[in-house]
Amino acid sequence: VSLTKELWFQFVRWKLKNMQGNRETSLHRVSGFRYTTKLLAEFTATKEIYEFSVNELNLGIFNNNIPKKYQKEIFSFLYNIKQTVEQKTGKKLFNVSKLNFKYENTNKQEKEIYSVDEYLALYNYVSDFESHRLLAISDVEKGLNNKKGYKKYDSFWLYVLLHMSNGWRNGTVLEFPRFHNPIFDKLNLNSLESLENLQLTYNEAEQIVKYYQMQWFEHNKTKEKATFYCSSVLTLPMAYAIVICEFRCRKLHLHNENNLIHFYNSRNNVTPTIHDGFFKNHNSEFKFESRKMNRTVLTYTSSIIESTFNGDPIEIARHLRGHTTSETTNIYIQLPQEHLDFISEQLFDTGYFGFIYNQVNHLLIGENPTNRIEQTKASNELKEMLGDVVKLEDTTSYLKQLSQERDDLGKYLEEMPKEELKNRLNLINLGLSPAKEETYQCFFSSCIAKKIDCNKCPFSIPHFYSLNSISKRIKRTLKSYQEIVCNQEIPVGEKIRLYNLLIIDYKSIMEAKQKFGNEIVEMFIDSDLNEFSRLLVELPDPQYFENIY
Repeated sequence: VSLTKELWFQFVRWKLKNMQGNRETSLHRVSGFRYTTKLLAEFTATKEIYEFSVNELNLGIFNNNIPKKYQKEIFSFLYNIKQTVEQKTGKKLFNVSKLNFKYENTNKQEKEIYSVDEYLALYNYVSDFESHRLLAISDVEKGLNNKKGYKKYDSFWLYVLLHMSNGWRNGTVLEFPRFHNPIFDKLNLNSLESLENLQLTYNEAEQIVKYYQMQWFEHNKTKEKATFYCSSVLTLPMAYAIVICEFRCRKLHLHNENNLIHFYNSRNNVTPTIHDGFFKNHNSEFKFESRKMNRTVLTYTSSIIESTFNGDPIEIARHLRGHTTSETTNIYIQLPQEHLDFISEQLFDTGYFGFIYNQVNHLLIGENPTNRIEQTKASNELKEMLGDVVKLEDTTSYLKQLSQERDDLGKYLEEMPKEELKNRLNLINLGLSPAKEETYQCFFSSCIAKKIDCNKCPFSIPHFYSLNSISKRIKRTLKSYQEIVCNQEIPVGEKIRLYNLLIIDYKSIMEAKQKFGNEIVEMFIDSDLNEFSRLLVELPDPQYFENIY
């Protein structure tokens, strides 16, 4: 038995005996020792570890191809056996300090982030969906035939994409759920050939992404709410990665898995083979690390906030990351000196809609950002949008009042300096101008109409997430109205009140349709939008039965 083997197993037994942590952590350490043992056995096949020179050790072990965590174990081993080997052999060993490894205290948090150039290069690489989808499909085909030849390309593509705009920990990313939605069934993906021929439209991709944005996510460590962001640039890549992963899941394990990302090892972690297989066409020196990308996303977000207005970037990043205190978040943040507009566009949330949001964008950009309808005068826009749903004279009067409010608001916005408008828009997109209700933002930093509900306030900006509460509320109101409209004992004023509430929420739904399209809104109301509109059109006039009698 070689001395290296004897000393290595003594070292491992000592490490395992003194190991602390939960079962998952322990299994991870054991798995790491297994890999390191294999690495060490291959390296010392011809001679003892202590017979190698510093240069040989640096070339064979302490290089960019061996993960740092495995280098760390071998370095610790060499450091601990140096005295023992010198006593047993009578020979002086190599100088450990000359090895290309800097041993750092594990309690000291690293502050390293990816540079702007590295981030943008990676962004461009992972967003090339035409290349990655074909490589992912080809790899899935290998997986279906022989798991040993499968490099998990599809899972790692999705894994990296989810890191690019979200301050999510590794565990939260790995828990990204399956795509159990009729949208997948409509794609008719019955074979690899059909998957290869799939050409998603942007609208279809947006539906897939919005399906996930409707879900409740939470950070796996803190259990706080985690918001899923996906920029327009990453919408198609994200959708393709999700669809390919779901296809693979349905073929390999239809019912027994809840998550899309699978690296098919006990820890479900990224191995060097998986990592290098994905990045073989990228910079060979690049190493993707979950924590490092987390710090990068939080750093850039914080920097953009700080450079735009006097906010508290630590507090913002806390909400993004899901930490419980500003102090714990502060560990991860290191502000860069420069920011790029492109990065801002990728990290800012633009899931807001409605009149005031469109108007601010229109004034800053010079065009309607929805590109779905032409801008018309406010007095005509509401009537055109709501169509035949509005029959009641009292409701028409209410809409005229609302239209006048919009006219006045439009003039007010036009008189504001563009720099102030831009800052307010950034606040809104970052979720830093909260209204009284969680799924709304307020145009003003503090509410000026505390007695008015957000859905009735002209200064409120609804978010995509508000569609959930709006759709539930309009269904409740519709049911209540249907129950009382024919009852002569109910005052007509109450019927008119409910009818007006229906119109208010219907207006929001139609504004959401202008930005997101029919299909996405229909996911919330769980019915055909045209059919839903027809149902409202056919509602009896609140005063109809009063006039009959």
